[in-house]
Amino acid sequence: MGDKPMRILHLSEYGIFVGRKGDRIVVKHKKNKILEEPAGNVHVVVLSTRGLSASMDFINLALKHNILVVFAAKSGRPLGFLVPFQAGSAIKTRRAQYEAYDTEKGFEIAKAFIYGKLYSQETLLRQLSRRAKARELENFAFLIESMDEIRDLRNKVLEVEYNNSPFKTRMQLISIEARAADLYWECWKRFLPKELLFRGRIKHPDVEEEVDVVNMMLNYGYSILMSETWIAVFKAGLDPWAGFLHADNPRRPGLVYDLMEEFRVPVVDKAVLNLVDKLGLELLNYIEDGRLSKEGRKLVASSVYERLNTFYSFSDRRLPLRAHILLQARRLSLYLRGNTPQYKPFHIR
Repeated sequence: MGDKPMRILHLSEYGIFVGRKGDRIVVKHKKNKILEEPAGNVHVVVLSTRGLSASMDFINLALKHNILVVFAAKSGRPLGFLVPFQAGSAIKTRRAQYEAYDTEKGFEIAKAFIYGKLYSQETLLRQLSRRAKARELENFAFLIESMDEIRDLRNKVLEVEYNNSPFKTRMQLISIEARAADLYWECWKRFLPKELLFRGRIKHPDVEEEVDVVNMMLNYGYSILMSETWIAVFKAGLDPWAGFLHADNPRRPGLVYDLMEEFRVPVVDKAVLNLVDKLGLELLNYIEDGRLSKEGRKLVASSVYERLNTFYSFSDRRLPLRAHILLQARRLSLYLRGNTPQYKPFHIR
């Protein structure tokens, strides 16, 4: 596991052409060359727009150099992957992953995901409290009380013990996580400008109701994070669909959503709060026909990618958050195969 981060090319502009020149990837836009990169330096290429084309020469080059090619929707959600036709260490990893689900090891992994998420939620609220002292005393007191309760809930996660009913014990974890989420998003609701109309966390805002730009930004940001996490899980040899916390669902990659829990707060939530701090009510100008406009999506994507490239120290490694996502996926693989005694969840302090 070297410290060298993944080199990911995100190509999402109409009219892009991806080709090959020798052992180099060449990207052109309307016949003008905008990038030329040695294939050996690239780990992932993400293609995510209509009107984009790639040559068979590029495909062969990607397969030759074991480059993962991701075909993604405009939202960033992966639609499919192009990978070399070869077997590898993923066989042992995936067998161990499937076998662990109904065991204490699988349960400990689920606990770790929730623990890491709650730890980061508490940290973010603490950071918010430092900026909130001048606001209403009642709201400030609620924020402090919520931080304390989330800390207590985080400790309760550690107290949940494995028994012979994996479903019931996982439901205990989900119940704890849900209570923490209620407190966390209520704090957002109380401290965001009321004019932004944030009503609490809503995954699918109703366009017929008042426009909730914050939820729209969160949803778009999470779709970008899902793509990044999916790539990390895939590169680590894990099955994206076989989660330990989220239930099996043919429309939701369970393990991707599991690992995302550790990074929702430091990547997306922080990115959206940064935009609120910077632009305030101007964010309402990025709504078009009840949805995020093209410029609004670019704004959110830029803020999320800035967070992904932000350096954090965790487990004695100071790396960009994007690299920590891959590292956590690899650590999970090692733990499942029995190469390490513990899986430690990522969190911010």
